[in-house]
Amino acid sequence: MFELKTYRTSTLALLFVAALGITSCLSDSGNSVTTYDDVAITSLTLGTANCYRTVKASDGTDSTYKYTYSASTYKMHIDQRNDSIYNVDSLVVGTDLSSILVTIATNNNGTAAWKNIDDSGVTIYSSSDSVDLSQKRTLVVFSSDGQYAREYTVNVAVHKEYADSFTWTNVNADIAEKLASYGNMKAVCAGGVLYVLGKDDATSTLFRSEDGNIWTESTFDELGITLTTGASIAEYNNALWLLNDGTLYTTADGKAWAEVSSPASLKEVVGGCVCYDDGEVVKKELYGITADGVLMVSVDDGITWEADDVEYSAFYDNSVKLPVKDISFVVSAQRTNSDIYRATIVANSDYEKTPEDTLAVVWNKTVDGGEKQDWFYTNTAWNNHYYVLPRMSPLTATAYADGIVALGGKPEIGSNEAFSQLYYSPDCGATWHSVDGMRLPDGFAATDAATIVADGKGYIYIISDGTTGSDGVKHGQIWRGRKNMETWAK
Repeated sequence: MFELKTYRTSTLALLFVAALGITSCLSDSGNSVTTYDDVAITSLTLGTANCYRTVKASDGTDSTYKYTYSASTYKMHIDQRNDSIYNVDSLVVGTDLSSILVTIATNNNGTAAWKNIDDSGVTIYSSSDSVDLSQKRTLVVFSSDGQYAREYTVNVAVHKEYADSFTWTNVNADIAEKLASYGNMKAVCAGGVLYVLGKDDATSTLFRSEDGNIWTESTFDELGITLTTGASIAEYNNALWLLNDGTLYTTADGKAWAEVSSPASLKEVVGGCVCYDDGEVVKKELYGITADGVLMVSVDDGITWEADDVEYSAFYDNSVKLPVKDISFVVSAQRTNSDIYRATIVANSDYEKTPEDTLAVVWNKTVDGGEKQDWFYTNTAWNNHYYVLPRMSPLTATAYADGIVALGGKPEIGSNEAFSQLYYSPDCGATWHSVDGMRLPDGFAATDAATIVADGKGYIYIISDGTTGSDGVKHGQIWRGRKNMETWAK
């Protein structure tokens, strides 16, 4: 139980209430009127709201239009303990709350009144009178016997930005000029740390950043190694995994490294999945790939490896569709069951085996606590000629906004412009779309290399080798973007 914050009404308020006939009385007919001394707001519902939205016309000018919507679908929560009324889900951005109808219900016929904004008194509530809720308001309820009153603070929240809008910021990072020299890049996020592996003609360099602004170069003095051009990185179990010159290493922070094994057959470490059931780890799988596209798996954190199971089609030869280069890995929990995961590989196949193939390849695998599942080829071209991901090199993809976002360079077949758009898949790579609100940033440029990565905090990064500026110097780029709703509190 908790104590209600009530107080006896003042003489002025009593007279005001009595004048409205809400105190105890006998009617002319002699019938008794029952009054009560308890006070509470039991519901508050918003009515139809006016909303204004500004859009950009084809000539670049802004225009504003008005529409209405039912705000009653946004439930107002009443906290009786703290005498507050508020909405958990904010109203649509652009909603005008300066004049809106509300419906209020009270306990035992109590009378509700709004304290005036200028503190000049109160105005008795009427369902037919609009009220200004553009700022916090005090709502008073008087008991039906006129002896008690109770105040609630009413606060109606409105979104400040559109949920589906996408914004980009050019991060003036200190490694921009170094990025310009790399002809190949790959970025991953592991344990909340961003990593970029840049490759030139002779060697590879690994950078790490905790905020996307300040980057440091990782050193391997304790290991006594130099990164080769064949080095690869991946995220697994909140750690970074590095395959270099036939040896697998791991680190939790990009500083202290541990040697894991020497899987001679691996060409690239791809990524991994940790499967939970009621909070307990029930399966762990780390994936890799050989030079000829054989998918490998380790169930003991990279110590031993074996060929993973692949489902081959009886209707067409999907063995030539195995991922060979430009490999990106995404893992996501199923919407219907958070204990079942989908591992997805987005990549390009062997050009020599499929020289006329115009599409990238997508392979999927279901991972849960049950029996081991096969990788299966997701034939995006089947009965689908429009929502596809072209075969582009380089090709990079990351999990973002409940789907997969991909970016590619020049098509290996065709004449489309390189790095010209973002592709979005809401269904694990089965279909790919160009989303109006998800576009490349103005000023983005890439010559030969670009990589895309999400940081798990609602932001997505595009890192590229940039282009030569007016000063005659080539500058790399780092862009940080967000779909607004991805950074809202959930």
